[in-house]
Amino acid sequence: MLQIAEKLISPLEGNIQIKIMQGAIATGRSYRSFMEGDTKRTAIFARQAVDYLPDVDLYSRNIRSIATALLGEASLMNGELDEAKQACTEAKKIGQAAGDVYAVIIVDCALGRIFKEQGLLHQAAEILAETLQVATHPDGRKFATAGEAYVELSQVSYEWNNLDDAREQVHRGLALCRQGGKRPFKQRVR
Repeated sequence: MLQIAEKLISPLEGNIQIKIMQGAIATGRSYRSFMEGDTKRTAIFARQAVDYLPDVDLYSRNIRSIATALLGEASLMNGELDEAKQACTEAKKIGQAAGDVYAVIIVDCALGRIFKEQGLLHQAAEILAETLQVATHPDGRKFATAGEAYVELSQVSYEWNNLDDAREQVHRGLALCRQGGKRPFKQRVR
C-alpha cells in the first residue's frame, strides 16, 4: 500500500504537501520495520522521514516526532546510545512543542532506558518519575501509557535493591499495560 502511494505522488512537484506525504510514508515504513524487529531498516526509513518532513505545521511536527522517536529506539537497540539520546531528546522537544503528551511519555521512557544502559540510574529514575507525573489525569488516575514508565522504574529500583518498590512498580506497570491493551514487555520482563 505504501508503494502505491509513493508511486502516485512521485511524479508530482516537490512542494511541502508532497514532502509531508513522503515523510509520512517513510515513517510508516520505519514503524513497520520496527514492529518486525528490523532496527537497521527502522533507522534508515526514520532518517528518510526526518529529511523529508518540514517543520511547518502541527501535522508534520507530529509525524516528525514519531520518526525521530523511532530513530531513537532503533539506535538504542543497535547500541548507539549517543545517537539514541540525541534523537530521543529531539523527539521530546518536538512532541512538547506539538503538545503531544503521549509522544513525550514514550520518548521519556526511551530516555530512561538509555540512561540505564549508560549506568546513570539516578537520571533514569528522575526522568521516569517526571514521566509518571506527566502521565497522570487531573483526577489522579494514570494514563495506560504510564505502564511502561512503571516497568522501567521497577528495573532501577531492582538495581538499587529496593525489591518491594520494584515489585509494586512492575505490578502497577503491567496492570496499566493490560488496561491499555498493550502486550507487556515480553523481552524485558519475565
